[in-house]
Amino acid sequence: MNELLEKYWEGTTSHEEEQRLKRYFASSSVSAEHEVYKPLFATLHMESQEDVSFDAFAKVNKKGLFLRKLDNHKWKSLAVAAGLAALMTTGLIYQDSIAPEPDLGTYDNPEEAYEATVNALQFMGTKINAGKEKLEPLQTLEVKKNEVFKRDVLENAVDSLKNQNQNQSEK
Repeated sequence: MNELLEKYWEGTTSHEEEQRLKRYFASSSVSAEHEVYKPLFATLHMESQEDVSFDAFAKVNKKGLFLRKLDNHKWKSLAVAAGLAALMTTGLIYQDSIAPEPDLGTYDNPEEAYEATVNALQFMGTKINAGKEKLEPLQTLEVKKNEVFKRDVLENAVDSLKNQNQNQSEK
C-alpha cells in the first residue's frame, strides 16, 4: 500500500489504482500509519458519489459576453487592428534602437575637461553673485524695519525688565 500511495502522491497512478486506494481508506482495515490520510480519501470518496449533473451555467444566456460569436467582418477588423498595433510597436522599437546617442560632453583631453569645468563653475558663480545682488534691497529693508520698530531698544527694555524682576524675587 505504501508503494501505491507513493505513486498517488507523484501523480502516476491509474484509475484502477486510485479506486483501490479509495476502497482501502473506506474500509475499516486501515493500518495505523495510514490513518492520517483517511480523511483525505474519505472526502474524495464523498465527492465522487455526488451528483455531477449540476450545470452551473445552465441559466446563463447562450449569447453571453464571452460566448458571443463574431461575424467575419468583425474578425477581419480585429485582425487588421492587431496587425497595425504590432506594426506600430515594431516601428517604435526600431526607431529607439537607431536613435543616435546624445553627446554627453565628455572630453578625451584632461586639459579640455579642466577648462570646461572652470568655465562652468565661473558661470555658476556669476549667477549666484547676481542672485546676491538682488537680495541687497532686502537687507536694507531689514535695517529700516529695525530702525522703525527700534528692535534694539525694545530688546534692551525687555532685558532690563527681566533683570528687575529677578532682583525683586531674590530679595
